[in-house]
Amino acid sequence: MPPQPGMPLITNGLRTVNFFNGRLLTAEDLHNEQISAQRARRRLGLAVGDGVLRGLRVRVSATATRTRLLVHVESGIAVNMLGDPLELGSDVDVSLSGGHAPAAPVQPATFAPCGEPDLGAPPLGAGAYLLTLGPASQKVGRAPVNGQAAEPARCATDATVEGVTFGLLPLDVPASFLGAKERPRLRNRLAHLLFGSTGGSGRPGIDLLGADGEMRPPQGLVDELRTAGRLDDASVPLAAVFWTVENGVEFVDTWAARRGLVRREPAIRWPALLGERPRSDAVAVLHQFQDQVDDLVASDADLTRLAASDLFDLLPPAGIVPVASERSGAGFHRDDFLGAVGSRFVETLDGDAVRALLEESLTHRPVPTTGGDLRFRRYWVSENLVTSAEGSVPRLVMVFAAESLAYRGTARFGYARMGASRFAHTGM
Repeated sequence: MPPQPGMPLITNGLRTVNFFNGRLLTAEDLHNEQISAQRARRRLGLAVGDGVLRGLRVRVSATATRTRLLVHVESGIAVNMLGDPLELGSDVDVSLSGGHAPAAPVQPATFAPCGEPDLGAPPLGAGAYLLTLGPASQKVGRAPVNGQAAEPARCATDATVEGVTFGLLPLDVPASFLGAKERPRLRNRLAHLLFGSTGGSGRPGIDLLGADGEMRPPQGLVDELRTAGRLDDASVPLAAVFWTVENGVEFVDTWAARRGLVRREPAIRWPALLGERPRSDAVAVLHQFQDQVDDLVASDADLTRLAASDLFDLLPPAGIVPVASERSGAGFHRDDFLGAVGSRFVETLDGDAVRALLEESLTHRPVPTTGGDLRFRRYWVSENLVTSAEGSVPRLVMVFAAESLAYRGTARFGYARMGASRFAHTGM
């Protein structure tokens, strides 16, 4: 008969062992109890979503050399698509030269027949890789036995400790990305392959309409790896890494692969418009760009000679870049960075408007630096303009925003200061 209100429904429910004095316990009972606890944890994990909760940022290790390929991973917590929480308890340097491809999903420790350890794959060669984090476990200690156990001696361990393991998955990078003239744009291109913001031809992907008539989020390289079975649901992407024999690790791009916690909502209408993933991807696009700008500043390169089109095929709909001036440090040229795709004037906005501008930008797609229809407005931040001129902050910055975003130039009459007047232009 159909279920009625108040009637228990226990199909596929959690089964827990009923403990009482005098009951004979077996390994199977304890195994079932552990499986139920694991399923309960996974329910919570699936409720909060999969991705990185905190930490787990990746960068080139301070001790890395051309032949000693090391990346530094900060401690942190993530949740995989199975709902398993993964915690790296302390910072660690990870070697890339002897990397292993992600193995089959490792189940959390439960009572089970003993097996041989997985020795992993052989070392990997130079190229682009996806660094992942997955579950692992290791038996520790020795447990006393009564001499009557049928299990082999190697099974008599005291406990199993759950931990994590790193994986390296080769990424298929088009050969056209690797030419000497194209190499400066490799990091940006690889990132947007992972984001899914470009199609195979390198043009911005605009077809979001799935075969079933529903709006679907763009499918990036990570999605393709999961569909092909090369990336399992137990692994959480942490970063994209590119290294060569000549230079060692050339860059580590955390936000190209990293995402915050995202709940899976397969039944939602128009997930590309209303789901959590589009916002998570947009946040990653912005942070990836800002991280790359930070790395360029730290490289001591002469940024005034570089235009956006030299380094980026696609820019986020809005971003912030340092600008070279007499008082500030390294930065781009205010006019040459965007060149012909930038507005004629650098306008002024209030600092309070920056947050709203960035929030709005998360609902827009990345913008090409060449050959596109959109241009960018350029803004000074009024407070930064004044304090950088006074020398109280070390860097002058410029905000750029696609013209598809709401205009936020601020005009303030009755206020003027040499070099820091608040004005707004209406033309591009």
